[in-house]
Amino acid sequence: MTVNQKQLQTQVWLKFAVKCQYISVEEGRDLYSTYNQVLSGLVKMINHPESWLIGNK
Repeated sequence: MTVNQKQLQTQVWLKFAVKCQYISVEEGRDLYSTYNQVLSGLVKMINHPESWLIGNK
């Protein structure tokens, strides 16, 4: 499963949880926002791995 597929899967489950009232709309928004921040960081790490290498620079 690609990162993009995982992203879509997580977003669907968050929407499902809100729609079924497992979590509140506010909680869903907070989780969605936090998830997007984490995903943004992961994308930056994937696109610029040299920033995360230790040693030979």
